[in-house]
Amino acid sequence: MVISTIPKRDGPIGVAILVVPEVTATALFGKLDLVSSPGRDFTFITQGTPGDQRMRPSILARTSEGFLAANGIPVQPDY
Repeated sequence: MVISTIPKRDGPIGVAILVVPEVTATALFGKLDLVSSPGRDFTFITQGTPGDQRMRPSILARTSEGFLAANGIPVQPDY
């Protein structure tokens, strides 16, 4: 019998990315892509099919209304 001391998680881990209108596309979407890749990309690279996504990123801002970030990039916050 194996007893695990690590609680099982129900689904991906939620990760909040806080943004302001001065954010650049590289900073925001680079972080979004980085957080989205654990679990998904390793299996894709080694077996040719995407694995289960382990983290679920959300974009947070002062309001949930969309805005133009630096260089006119549209951003639509989740929360």
